[in-house]
Amino acid sequence: MKKRFLGILLSLLMAFSALPLPALAQESSPADYGTPGTDYVEGEAIVCVCGGAGALSGRAQRRSAGPSYSAETLMNLDSSQNAGEAVPAMLRAAEPQTEDTLVLVKTQDGSSTETLIEQLSENPAVRFAEPNYILKANAVDENTYEDMSAQQWGLANRRQNHADLNIAPLYQSGEKGSEEVVVAVIDSGIDATHPDLAPQMWDRGLDYPELAAMGGGAYGMVTNANYDDTRNTSDDNGHGTHCAGVIGASWNSQGTQGVCADLRLMALKYLDQNGNGNVGWAVRAYAYLSKACDLGVNLRAVNNSWGGVYISSAVRAAVDELGKKGVVSVFSSGNNAQNTDENPRTSLSSAQSPYALNVNAMDEYGRPASFSNYGAYSTDIYAPGVRALSTLPQDKAEYNSLLSRDSLVYTGFEKENSATDKADIPDANGNALTFYAYDDTKEYKLGEPFIAAGPDKVAYGASALDINPGKQKVTRIISAPITLGAPQEGLSLSFTATASDFSAVEVYIHNLADQKTYTPKLYNCAGFYNEDGSVLSITDGDWVNNTAALEAGWVDTPFQIEIDLYEASDTNVPTYMDTVGIGSRKVPYGTMSGTSMAAPAVTGAVALLSAAYPDEDAGKISARISGGANRSLNAAMNSQCISGGSLDTAKAWQNPDPAPRHFVQDTGSLTIDGYFFGEDQGRVEIGGAEATVTSWSDTHITAALPEGFEAEGMTEVRVTRSDGSWGRSYHSFTASPAQSAFQALALPAESPDYTGSILEKAGTAGGFMAATGQKLYYLGSDIFNESNYAGITDYATELWCYDIPGNVWQKLASLPDVPYNLNGFCAWEGKLYALGEYQPDEDSGEQWVYTYDPETGAWNEGHRVDTHYPLCGGLINYQNRLVIVGGLNPWEAADTAGLYALDPETGSLSQMEGACLPEKMSNVNITVGGADREQLIINGYSQLVGYMLIDVRKTWRYDGQNWAETIIPENTAPTGTTALGGTKSGALITGYRSTSESSQDTIGMSPDGAVFIQDSFYPTASCTFYRGIAYSGHYYVMASASDTSSLVFKRMAADTAEPEEPVDPEPSPSVKPAPSEPPANSSQNPGDNAGTGLTGQQTALAAALLTLVALAGLALWRKFM
Repeated sequence: MKKRFLGILLSLLMAFSALPLPALAQESSPADYGTPGTDYVEGEAIVCVCGGAGALSGRAQRRSAGPSYSAETLMNLDSSQNAGEAVPAMLRAAEPQTEDTLVLVKTQDGSSTETLIEQLSENPAVRFAEPNYILKANAVDENTYEDMSAQQWGLANRRQNHADLNIAPLYQSGEKGSEEVVVAVIDSGIDATHPDLAPQMWDRGLDYPELAAMGGGAYGMVTNANYDDTRNTSDDNGHGTHCAGVIGASWNSQGTQGVCADLRLMALKYLDQNGNGNVGWAVRAYAYLSKACDLGVNLRAVNNSWGGVYISSAVRAAVDELGKKGVVSVFSSGNNAQNTDENPRTSLSSAQSPYALNVNAMDEYGRPASFSNYGAYSTDIYAPGVRALSTLPQDKAEYNSLLSRDSLVYTGFEKENSATDKADIPDANGNALTFYAYDDTKEYKLGEPFIAAGPDKVAYGASALDINPGKQKVTRIISAPITLGAPQEGLSLSFTATASDFSAVEVYIHNLADQKTYTPKLYNCAGFYNEDGSVLSITDGDWVNNTAALEAGWVDTPFQIEIDLYEASDTNVPTYMDTVGIGSRKVPYGTMSGTSMAAPAVTGAVALLSAAYPDEDAGKISARISGGANRSLNAAMNSQCISGGSLDTAKAWQNPDPAPRHFVQDTGSLTIDGYFFGEDQGRVEIGGAEATVTSWSDTHITAALPEGFEAEGMTEVRVTRSDGSWGRSYHSFTASPAQSAFQALALPAESPDYTGSILEKAGTAGGFMAATGQKLYYLGSDIFNESNYAGITDYATELWCYDIPGNVWQKLASLPDVPYNLNGFCAWEGKLYALGEYQPDEDSGEQWVYTYDPETGAWNEGHRVDTHYPLCGGLINYQNRLVIVGGLNPWEAADTAGLYALDPETGSLSQMEGACLPEKMSNVNITVGGADREQLIINGYSQLVGYMLIDVRKTWRYDGQNWAETIIPENTAPTGTTALGGTKSGALITGYRSTSESSQDTIGMSPDGAVFIQDSFYPTASCTFYRGIAYSGHYYVMASASDTSSLVFKRMAADTAEPEEPVDPEPSPSVKPAPSEPPANSSQNPGDNAGTGLTGQQTALAAALLTLVALAGLALWRKFM
């Protein structure tokens, strides 16, 4: 240690030899020691003194004007050991002598280092005094990185003009944000030590006692109940740090750049290390933010790159509450490639809240991303969301051949350098990295060489390697022999690729010296790899950096790389590999794709606009974003979001389009409130028909409804300014009151047990309906419950009862245990039976059946179902038996087509002879119909295809002898989980939407086919998670409405065939009689002669069965949205 310190000291002394002699002689000139705290430790000096530290207590220390200090001996010097060595002449004056000592001196009165050195230099015993310089290793600083902004196409697209955020005009005008603007990231936390994020963090949380009392820390708060330390907002997942970097990474000439250069980032850790959270934790985050606003924190935006498959009134209420305090909430629309108008989700658009924005993702060619959700009125705008380069937590840094600067060998398959790729780096023998088709018959297995292709759909540079031009299911490629030279530790192979979604990749290293093949552990920051790291998943357009860890000895001698691709062939998707290299330096940056990346791009723009317009409220800032749409990139965007295009921040800044936001429908007229209408009158169109304007201002319009206007449901309202610019939104129009077969019933919200219940939090997501004894029962599960077991989120359950004569709801006893997944629920012989699946640990699953007795009001303790039968089967009352329908057989890795009679007292199962389904299926939406309850009707199920559990939208009818597929009417679209109730002639199905008649949503099914009935359950908009049952002369439906975020519960008359059940000896008193309804019109409804069908509707998350993941060997995950 002494030799190391002396070496450093002598190095510093030698630095003086570089100074010209006159500089050393000018003692009167003030010394330039650098910057205190950065270049040296303020208030300290290193002193070489003759006679030891005691010699410093002489004349200089006794001067009253001098600073007070302490002295610590560091090292005694003995120059006699070097007596034979020559000393440079320039250093002889300062050369240490015998009995000299190096001493660390620290001031005790706050004096500066400069003052301290001046005083010490007056002491004749002091040979020299200098600052205590801050030293660093001579190696490249591991916390500095190259400028990677050229790879951030969302900020400046070099591939296609205008297909970016267009922020340059703001920066050229000096609009780069403000440190006074605070942006919250509700996610998995933020790495506050990251060099690109540390200077951007809001760190004043502990300055507010009220926030600290809530559990907050310096940077924000942890609202996820699975963490004990609510102040530690560090990121153990990576998603939140990536989003934060997109929003506001520092413009410090290294790493990446955020959309907004000047801002402060607040961390709300709501997701855990697996990316899981729930509504309750999200609302807690909003409560913290609301309190921060009350305390004067200038919070202007919240990024929400997450969501669920249900509508939450609580989230909407929280967004509105925060919006009134000046905060815009930005959501990601989701990565399911679904129309969210028909499949509503948790995320909110401006049509649902004036303070919300719901963002879709586009790629760098200006096209909607293949995975992105969309919706004409449920989403707002597109933004860059494919291959977004941003920050990663430093403990998740990875070698990236394109971004790391120590690659030993590299190829980007380019003919020349480009802004988005770099030159090839040959191996130690000067050979380029090349790849061939694997051929056992050739030397080194080198078959035909692969050819570079592009530029379409290429991410880096102008070309990439086309590794599957024939679109084969299995492709093996191998490199020519590679030589790296001297052995090195910590090497990794890195490459990017694109292929058909969920294609699998394996990597092998063939050492040519020992003739052994090694299997490296694979990884990427998006989580597309299996548990043991043996398989990666490649998806279309992601271009995620994939790494393979190379152990010592594998590549010390010549070797070859083999990459095997198992592709889910799609001839429309090219299969490219690019940026292949080997090196060791890890960088805390990576690419991700998803609407989770598009949302923070918009959030960053909100921060820019909030700084440019500090006095504008959240509603107007949100309207600027909607009005800043570039509609020139892709025509498909026009029908897929409210704005009709992608975000052009400069347009939103200076000249946004009209943004209608709020509507009030009156008899024959419509009032429109919004922004940027202009003072001169323009035009209003409602449903494509021009309306007569009766008043006009920049923020307020009234117009008469077009003559003959009869639109019902969500309808476009377009405002065109006098200069021709237009904007639009959608309003749920109400038709003139008319008699309907569907009659509204009392809602659970009228019960005192509703507040805080699962029904309030999650609506009808994950629920089932059954009926017996003139009561309907709803068994609901909370798919985002706070409890957690073995790393798996458990689902809390609630049982609700609707008393038919009394028209009133009541909450009953919950299940005694919490199932991992509810599979079925039905009534049989006067009792209720629930089928639940459990996961005692991560590697096993089991089913249990529970019985609820309405007379005692209690559940039994349950019985375990025979373990040799499938999971995820439906539960019905058929042929006066409890029957499990279909399911997944984990021992055969396949679905089943069987029907199994269940004994609820023992849990034993027996396959019903001669009874089977039309094809193998699981998660079956099924009901019983027919005059004698001999029919089975299926509307939707899941099937295992390869590694994936996919939804199948087929409808089947069993007449007691044969199955036949029923064709649903043309021009219809399902809006999610459908309600299904058996009738004497077949069934009633609610949850489809006619594209020609937007108000129709219910289909009658009979032996003659399936047609829409005249009456609609909910004509104004689509709902989600329809739950239905036909019972006691009526067809009941309950669902979550997308336009109001509340429950809808109705019934219509139907002729039902009842199962045998005990008669209720004590009918409930009439508390609030259900409304009477007109007789159903049989000429319009082929399904109105109904029989009861007790459905076993499957929860939407049954596909998350972890047994399948283990079977597949792949844990595939596209993050949040």
